Amino acid sequence: MKLSYYGSGKTIYDKVEYKCDLYMDKESGNVVLNINYPKAPSNFLQLPMDIEYLSCELSTGFRFTLINCSRINTEDRISEGRSIFSYYARFFVNGIANDEKLKFDEVQFTIDNIIQWGELSGYIIGDNYKIIENPTKEIIIAKTDEYTIKYCVTSSWLPVCDIELMQEHISLDQQGYISIVFFEKKDIHEFVVLFTKIKRLIELCVLNTIDVTHIRAFNSSIYDEYGDLKVPREIEIISSMKGSKNTEKDDVHIIKWLRLPELISNDSFSLYIDKYEKMEPIVELFIETIYNRTMSPVRRFFNIVQALETYHSRFVTNDMEMFRDRIDNIILSQVPEENKEPYRKLLLAESKKFITLRSRIADLMVANFEIIFDTGEINRIDFPKVIALTRNYYTHYDEQIKKNGKVLENNELPIYTDILLHILEFYILKELGFTDVDKIREKINYRWGNASQILSIKRMSDKMKNGGT
Repeated sequence: MKLSYYGSGKTIYDKVEYKCDLYMDKESGNVVLNINYPKAPSNFLQLPMDIEYLSCELSTGFRFTLINCSRINTEDRISEGRSIFSYYARFFVNGIANDEKLKFDEVQFTIDNIIQWGELSGYIIGDNYKIIENPTKEIIIAKTDEYTIKYCVTSSWLPVCDIELMQEHISLDQQGYISIVFFEKKDIHEFVVLFTKIKRLIELCVLNTIDVTHIRAFNSSIYDEYGDLKVPREIEIISSMKGSKNTEKDDVHIIKWLRLPELISNDSFSLYIDKYEKMEPIVELFIETIYNRTMSPVRRFFNIVQALETYHSRFVTNDMEMFRDRIDNIILSQVPEENKEPYRKLLLAESKKFITLRSRIADLMVANFEIIFDTGEINRIDFPKVIALTRNYYTHYDEQIKKNGKVLENNELPIYTDILLHILEFYILKELGFTDVDKIREKINYRWGNASQILSIKRMSDKMKNGGT
């Protein structure tokens, strides 16, 4: 962690004034404050390990506030007669130092490279191909009695005088950001918790990680006056949650999956926020599998199998009696009596005292008969067993497992993992409020293609390579 020295000054903790030194890297958002204690050796507990809030002022008059400070080092400088307590701050509030805890009305999180996803530009094409400012630069994406969340776009000014046109290059810039407004002032943590959920959903939509490039906050009590006009002052917040900009991202997925208008029309943001705690481990496994290009086929397979198992236990059932009741009264309720037993056998499989992976995969594959999933060259009846045996085999590497049935070979794992992804995406879309099964099927098939066709083409290609006709 490489930091630059920004100056020395003073801070007050528990009504005691201390000298301090500020070190920071604005690009990465890393901030460290060294608090000087005028004794050495020091009492290790002279200052706490964590300090929630520190107001500081440098000798230059520059004021700032640090939030969520965690001690990272304690050093006794006996020859200098002082000790240094070093704290890493998660949030640096630029230019504001209040004695009371800072709270905000609104916080805006600028996100890199989401203009295509949001399908909202700061500009529109007018008559005679004239570029003009878009009067609509924000869309409400979620609203409750406590807060409003908006997706907004900020854009650079169009040229307004002749001198601005006298340049060889005239460029326009625009950025998308998420604005969170609470109806009652909240501390920064409330905003970050809510934004983290929104950020995760956007990552799920663009199938990649996203970067926060700027954070700014507003407090109606902190403003600038221009005559009779009071304008809320923009308060810059520096934080390590910004992360470093990833220049190697592949933008092609942004065009292919879930865009903002689709989410708004299905009320997906509100649904996701409500289900966040249950969905988070599933989404984490899903996203990691998608954007980690160096992941091995086995680990990729493990991730998606675990995600499906977790989804079933959290959103369907984890109770054996409830599962039996679900089979009889929900899944098979419309199936003719003479056809029920084969499905009951498929779904129950080896489940007796608890629900096995094989039963969970079978339940998700049957999907209440809403959709038929392509299972490649594996018979649909055998598919859940093959997936369960394969997971067990690669977990234990026990060759005896292969005697119980087919186990996917390493070169088969990629295509069948994609089939499992196909199934997982169906349920993720359902949880996000998508109800039209035909549209869901079309969207997933467009992204993953037809597994049976892909395998057929691959088989013919291998045959030709080996001299076949």
